[in-house]
Amino acid sequence: MIEKKINQAIRLLQAYNRWKPLTLAYSGGKDSDTVLHLCKLAHVPVTAVHNCTTIDPPGTLRHCEQNKVIIQRPKYTFFQLVEKKGLPSLRRRFCCEYLKEQYIADLLILGVRKDESKKRDQRYTEPAACRIYTKSKSTEQVLPILYWDIEDIKQFHDMENLHFHELYYENGNLITTRRLGCIGCPLRGDRGKKDFIKYPKFLRRLAIAYSHYVSTHKCMEGVYEDILWNIMYSNHKDNNYQQTFHGLFAPPNAKEMLESIFNIELPDIELPRKIAVQ
Repeated sequence: MIEKKINQAIRLLQAYNRWKPLTLAYSGGKDSDTVLHLCKLAHVPVTAVHNCTTIDPPGTLRHCEQNKVIIQRPKYTFFQLVEKKGLPSLRRRFCCEYLKEQYIADLLILGVRKDESKKRDQRYTEPAACRIYTKSKSTEQVLPILYWDIEDIKQFHDMENLHFHELYYENGNLITTRRLGCIGCPLRGDRGKKDFIKYPKFLRRLAIAYSHYVSTHKCMEGVYEDILWNIMYSNHKDNNYQQTFHGLFAPPNAKEMLESIFNIELPDIELPRKIAVQ
């Protein structure tokens, strides 16, 4: 079965290579490496480009360099965006817009698979799609491993003796269920909590960046209160937090709670100054 999928992917890549030069949107993950190797098997030239988010997992840029991937750096870092726009959330995905979803080429190869999520399964119905950025900019997306599942990726890895990102391995064994992505991403099921535990310094930097934002904007509570609210209770401003802690129970000390959960000492940050409503 995997041989059939490999041949189909190779034929698709060769067909599009006759039309325009191929460019691969390379994340550094297992699917990107799979597609990059498929291009080699298809004997088609491809330019791999990585949109650096500035909060990629450790080792990602090194892995890109080892695979001769072009690293495209953003105008603003993630923390600079937080200073300007506040905390990202499920409904405020400005970080994706500025750091990941930038135009790269007219014809783009993507390592997207339907079995990654229900949303991707519904969104992608054919191994080719069109992404419109502006009236004058659009991208034809080619999805050679759209119908591959996680077992196909593992079989291909073993067959071709591939080496994925170092974070996919534990004691030399490939853990295919792991997924790479931006550190602390609120789109994950746990809203980034595991990343905050694994990379506690990220939380400190996030608090400092967000303090710049709250110093110039009207905020509901304060720096640590908003961060606690954002990653522990809700991805949007609703009444759950107010009903839980401002009703029968006193609100927690947000800074102490975050320090206890994520085992880190956070800097003291003054509450933002009150800003009059215009």
